[in-house]
Amino acid sequence: MSETVDVWAAAAEFDRSTVCEDQTAAEGDRKRVVDLLFPLEKWPTLPLEHYALGLNPSGATMTYCRFMEFGTPHLGSIKGGSAAKHIMYRHNSGEWRLAAPLRGMEPQNAWELLRAQFLQAFTAVAAGDFEAVDDLEVLRFGSALVTKSLATYFPEHFLPVYSADHLRKFLALLGGTSGADSPTWRSNRRVLRIDGPRRGLGTIHVLGIDTEAPPHEEAARLRTALSWPAGDQRGSGYGHPGTG
Repeated sequence: MSETVDVWAAAAEFDRSTVCEDQTAAEGDRKRVVDLLFPLEKWPTLPLEHYALGLNPSGATMTYCRFMEFGTPHLGSIKGGSAAKHIMYRHNSGEWRLAAPLRGMEPQNAWELLRAQFLQAFTAVAAGDFEAVDDLEVLRFGSALVTKSLATYFPEHFLPVYSADHLRKFLALLGGTSGADSPTWRSNRRVLRIDGPRRGLGTIHVLGIDTEAPPHEEAARLRTALSWPAGDQRGSGYGHPGTG
């Protein structure tokens, strides 16, 4: 896709039937998280050993962080890069690595603070108070994981795209703007809200991102933008979205 291609026109022409299998697989991944392994009602008492990367690596059940990074590929990848995206994790040396606001704390105390902020975010989104999530300082240190979490539990409010770079590019392509300090989840919702009433298009959904391509290569980062009427969740935008 070159700089001269009309993204809105490409969206209007996209054949949604070509991604039915991807959407079914994504919904299967999502249900394993929200219904089977990590339902929201378990979060208030979720133990650290069920959350952190580096714990229980050979157990029958993956921890939340391991499952979100490696066990839900159809929901969009956050694989690779630094494990710091999990905000706190146990290094293979046995040492705990904590995000800046948690440093100096015992792991259990750090986890209780982190878990509390996840719960605040979930509660705020459920109430439609999206701005409240921006105030949760600890979560800003794991924006890819947090955005994927929000998109998994609340797919009606977020796209399955978790890379700040990708979202900034999409906003530029679609005529939006993103502040330099905008949290990834806020940029995500800005992309979601963009529509094209003059073209008869509804909410834009983004699909098919190749995260191995250099950031400046639009063609490898946004293969197709697709749309359907606002509120229609049949086309959830699931596919192979990008990472953070």
